[in-house]
Amino acid sequence: DIPLYLLSYDNKYKGISKESLHDYLNNKLTLSYSSMNIYNECAFRYYLSYILKLNLYEETFMTLIGNIYHHILEIGISKDIDVDTEIDSYIKDRKFTKKEAFYIEKLRENVKITLTMIKEEMQYSKLDSILTEKEVVIDKSRNNIDIKFKGFIDKLIYKKVNDDVVVAVIDYKTGNPDINLKYAKDGLNLQLPIYLYLIKNSDLKNIKFAGFYLQKVMFPNFNIDKKMSLMDQRKDYLKLEGYTNKSIDTLELLDITYKDSALIKSLKQKNDGNFYAYSKVLNNGQLDKLYELMDNIIEADINNILDAKFDINPKKDGYDLIGCSYCPYHDICYKTKNDEALIFSDDKLSFLGGDEDE
Repeated sequence: DIPLYLLSYDNKYKGISKESLHDYLNNKLTLSYSSMNIYNECAFRYYLSYILKLNLYEETFMTLIGNIYHHILEIGISKDIDVDTEIDSYIKDRKFTKKEAFYIEKLRENVKITLTMIKEEMQYSKLDSILTEKEVVIDKSRNNIDIKFKGFIDKLIYKKVNDDVVVAVIDYKTGNPDINLKYAKDGLNLQLPIYLYLIKNSDLKNIKFAGFYLQKVMFPNFNIDKKMSLMDQRKDYLKLEGYTNKSIDTLELLDITYKDSALIKSLKQKNDGNFYAYSKVLNNGQLDKLYELMDNIIEADINNILDAKFDINPKKDGYDLIGCSYCPYHDICYKTKNDEALIFSDDKLSFLGGDEDE
């Protein structure tokens, strides 16, 4: 018989030396929002995905659909294009099943409507200059290691006002991402504030942020609603979702309808000048603190990665095991209860110095 202790298994990450890691990386490291978010969800998951590179990328049909939307909105937002011609060019030489081909044909009309309605939205804003698909690369090199933090921004709308550049950042989404900043202090769900960080470190100077948003662009199947027409449901669905600078001088440039916004979801001002509690607004001081938080988290993640800290530590809030959601490595890590790292949501964003509506 085999002794029981020989049958036991320790799932803990045993570690590698920093020197071995740096050699393996050829003294180069590139971080993005996606990879950083994975690291903060679970360091071991990052190790498997981005160091051992076990997450081989495979373009799915839904990924292609998202890419089509991004492509059309990138090239069509500031000039007239033939959407059908552009889609045909984008998907040429690709083979589709009958079901996929049917979906592509149905997609065309939705893309045209989305593009037209987003162009019409611009009438609500005085930010009249547009940049699309802007890449920002920030040099974070140290100790003879080439380190880059990089990201792409789908759309910037901006306006030069005296010495300032008033900017709003918009990222197109075909899914339903979580934009709440309640886990920001733990380095999670940072896509929106990361845009703040990227633009602040770009070639644009004297930035004054009007807001940062996601915009869901792929219409769902709307239910029949006697109170709202199909067109009104589409307009409501396309409203920007994110956080807005509550400074009226800045807000008036971003959205002339801000008192009951036709551009930004759930943005409404009371008669006394304050905003309703459901309005996601931040003051300039809170935006500055958010930037500092992003800088600190990025620096901490870089240091921890370079120190080869890849423990199994999926984040958990209550019963929600955030770090294991959609993780493909369950058969590798053999996570135990003791591995879970507890975090707590901060819905009032107290780490920024107060409630959102203060």
